[in-house]
Amino acid sequence: MEGTVAAAVRAVVEPAVRDLGLELLLVEVTGGGGRTILRLYVDREGEGGEGGEGEGEGVTLDNCAAVSREVSPVLDVEDPIGGPFVLEVSSPGLNRPLVRPEHFERHAGSRVRLRTGRPVDGRHSFIGTLVGLDGGDVVVDENDGQRYRVPYEALSRANVEHQFDA
Repeated sequence: MEGTVAAAVRAVVEPAVRDLGLELLLVEVTGGGGRTILRLYVDREGEGGEGGEGEGEGVTLDNCAAVSREVSPVLDVEDPIGGPFVLEVSSPGLNRPLVRPEHFERHAGSRVRLRTGRPVDGRHSFIGTLVGLDGGDVVVDENDGQRYRVPYEALSRANVEHQFDA
């Protein structure tokens, strides 16, 4: 799901993020109008989200500042982006991204939204309850009772969809 530049950024900053006791969930590199933005989404290591270990102990502003201080010099030296950029460090928020296979296992039973880069069963979007991973496929039960198998490699984006109680 991460592009080549994002993967290069991940390779150089992930050790520093891990040393701070955090997990690098997602790296996004966006640009437009001559301005490149590098977003790092971090979480507490092994954070399970709703109902998980450490619930209520989300990422703090101090955590984000520490990540920024630690990775900025590494990014300046390694220069995986190849030019100037604006660094943003953030918590994953309520609609946390699911990037790695273990994220899909960890959030089984959660409501998710999946987007694909190519059609799967004639569709690009799936919303439903995450069953988990099975043989390289992300399995989702949609509200209509239909179960879909979405190849992991076809995903362009996946997020937990937080549900607010009425």
